Amino acid sequence: HYFQTGVGGLLFGYNGNSIQGRDSTDANGNLILNNYAGNVGIGTTSPGRSLQVNGTGIKISETSGAATLEMVRTGASGSWSLAQGNNDLNDFEILEGANTRVHISSGGNVGIGTTTPGAKLDVSDGDMYLKSTGASTATRRFSIFPAYGIDTSNQFYIERTTAQSNIYSSSLLQLSTSVGSNGNIVLMPGGTGNVGIGTTSPQNALNVIGAVNATTGFISGANTGLTTNIHTLNSSSTACWMNYTGGILTASDC
Repeated sequence: HYFQTGVGGLLFGYNGNSIQGRDSTDANGNLILNNYAGNVGIGTTSPGRSLQVNGTGIKISETSGAATLEMVRTGASGSWSLAQGNNDLNDFEILEGANTRVHISSGGNVGIGTTTPGAKLDVSDGDMYLKSTGASTATRRFSIFPAYGIDTSNQFYIERTTAQSNIYSSSLLQLSTSVGSNGNIVLMPGGTGNVGIGTTSPQNALNVIGAVNATTGFISGANTGLTTNIHTLNSSSTACWMNYTGGILTASDC
């Protein structure tokens, strides 16, 4: 038994305890609530939005495709959606139109620009920025901590201040190429910049404050060993030369 309003209209109890809307005799008609004004409330008598649900939540199920919640602003050129099962049955995605912008795998990896993230955060075909907003001059830092938690006494970070960029490690800092390769590590200051070890104001292409231990000697051009003059600093930080002539090393103005 069921109650029907009109030829189509609204049917109560047509299939068990369901409420069904019909457009004329079409069994697949739409059920429209408050088409002209007001809000619809489920579990509440005072809904504050077009649809407000008070309860344990809303479930969207789909048997033949992605379960999707689509959102579109009137007049917008496209829509955004939340979907499960779009590219993989158990994964979750944020889509712009048909394009996946953020993909979260069932294992917890997050992909931006990829639907197959291979790490906790996998960014493909794009850049990443860490910056201050507006006129803020705050230091911005990207930190890596050991697996056992945040310990500021045992960390590695790259940071940017208003004046300079810093790389810091609380323990051994090793720069290397891939294992087994003969790749080079190259420091290339921009413009007329120099490289400093033990100093923040290098005056030459390589400026070292402290002792230098070269186990195979120095190289100048195609020659090995100490074959040219060395520009160094004396104890008063005054520039001087260690002159190499005829196999003899002598100091000048040191």
